[in-house]
Amino acid sequence: MTAPVTPAAVAGPGGAVLAGEVVVPVRVGSRRDVVRSLLHDRTAVLGLAIVTVLVLGAVFAPLLAHHDPNHVDVLRKFLPPSRSFPLGTDNLGRDVFARILFGARVSIGTAILAGLAIGAIGTAVGLVAGYMGGVVDGLIGRVLDVLLSFPSFLLAMAVLGLVGPGLKNLVIATIAVSWAQYGRIVRGTVLVERERDYVEAARAAGASTMRVMRRHVLPNIVAPVIVLITLDMGIVLLQISGLSFLGLGVKPPTAEWGAMLSEGRNYLDQAPQMMTFPGAAIFLLVLGLNLLGDGLRDALDPRTRLRLAQGRRGGRGRGRGTPSATGPAAPPAPSAGAAPPG
Repeated sequence: MTAPVTPAAVAGPGGAVLAGEVVVPVRVGSRRDVVRSLLHDRTAVLGLAIVTVLVLGAVFAPLLAHHDPNHVDVLRKFLPPSRSFPLGTDNLGRDVFARILFGARVSIGTAILAGLAIGAIGTAVGLVAGYMGGVVDGLIGRVLDVLLSFPSFLLAMAVLGLVGPGLKNLVIATIAVSWAQYGRIVRGTVLVERERDYVEAARAAGASTMRVMRRHVLPNIVAPVIVLITLDMGIVLLQISGLSFLGLGVKPPTAEWGAMLSEGRNYLDQAPQMMTFPGAAIFLLVLGLNLLGDGLRDALDPRTRLRLAQGRRGGRGRGRGTPSATGPAAPPAPSAGAAPPG
């Protein structure tokens, strides 16, 4: 919640308000400002459009697909793209377009579910470790060190080797090995925030530890966490698709982009569409998430948003023939002893 500003208060660095000797953080701009800044970023709009199209394709897959994604007809296998089959057919005569649409439900759904769960767990653990400190921070820090010492993909493979393949186990394994990065980042941010004056003021006012963490610290670290989740969701998608490619994910005949790549690798010469189109779908979604994440990072940063807005205003002003923001050059100062102009 934005703190009220008294007439004696002045704006400080980082979007804070200096009222006397107490630094009260405020949210520079509003939700409307963030949306406006995001919509003015062309790359972010492109990323949002890509993600929206793929998500809508997954949601309306039954309406867009004209064939059952699991219907087998060996008489029409390896057909090239045509009007009846826009992306051709695979080795069992199944419609590749329908399988990509229905596979998007699994791939995008698991990536979103795993990404949100990873962000929530990592944020909660990092918040507790950073704010509590002491023994709690030490124990959590050692767990984070152990998890981060192994490559997450190999660790997920090891977990799936123990619990067995399957979509449910795939999501659980991905969450279990990926939250440590969030915990480390959030912990470092909380270590800085807990020393600020507004936290000390809340403690002096008698607020409990849980209230200080939930109402004062968490709102000031949620913006970078949102950006990190958006950027990392593409990595989660690649990890899930990679594990499915190795046969540790969904079971046949369920359509999933990574599993489709695995099925098509043996028929690359006969039917390149079996690998080209699922790979293109993965590439586009990861690209869209990265572009959207970069735009969110700029839109949620008040300083970056202000700099971009000034750049747009300066560009429009120069286009209309008005002086730039720096103004005209100052005339040279008269030399010593020179008479002032009449």
